[in-house]
Amino acid sequence: MQRRTFLELTLCGTGCALAGSALTACGDGNYTFSQLGEPVTIRLADYPALTVDGGFVELSRQTTGFSYPIFVRNRGGVLVALSGECSHEGCAVSASGTGFRCPCHGAQFDADGRVTAGPADVDMLSFDVNEANGEVVIG
Repeated sequence: MQRRTFLELTLCGTGCALAGSALTACGDGNYTFSQLGEPVTIRLADYPALTVDGGFVELSRQTTGFSYPIFVRNRGGVLVALSGECSHEGCAVSASGTGFRCPCHGAQFDADGRVTAGPADVDMLSFDVNEANGEVVIG
């Protein structure tokens, strides 16, 4: 094999390998969500927005001890809690308009955490919510 042919094949192979690894690094669809170590309890009195239909709060990492924010909203009298972790690669999502947006790769989710725009193809993780005696237990 001529030296020139060898170098062309080597450079082509290296370029293809780098391109393939870059695509793989952008998510392989096997993302594993973080889990709550223990349930998070909040007092409803501390979050009056949650007492009205459509009310919404973002619980910070400092408040919950969880790795990501937790978004809680009142949907027709039922409290719903979502992890603020993007299902694509685990970046922290932000509330945006009537849903959520991931700042890392642009994935978008509706108010219920369902994917509306990729690259994410899995909905946001939801947590069980129990409310009793003025306390809300998430997890």
